[in-house]
Amino acid sequence: MNPEIKDKWITALESGEFEQGKGSLADNGRYCCLGVLCELAAREGAVQRFSLGARGAAYGALKLTGVLPTEVEEWAGLPASCHGAPYIMDMSITDWNDHKGKTFNELAIMIKEHL
Repeated sequence: MNPEIKDKWITALESGEFEQGKGSLADNGRYCCLGVLCELAAREGAVQRFSLGARGAAYGALKLTGVLPTEVEEWAGLPASCHGAPYIMDMSITDWNDHKGKTFNELAIMIKEHL
């Protein structure tokens, strides 16, 4: 992963700017950890963000709402083999966020140490 983008992602997760959510990149003002990365990419012009009103946002040419668009994977320097969600310790970061209940601060530490 691009070290500069990794640092920005970790900082954003730890900042308190984003409220954590599950099941969608961005929904009703809440973001999964990958949604935070998408927001950073959109702010830097690396991916297009489509507002879905209260339903949140979709990203990229395919207007994805549940997995990382290829544009974001490439911008962040993630391997193409991650297929929409990078893996940390044999589990996708989406599973850590959505099913294992890791907080953004816990995820930031995991990203820092393992990605």
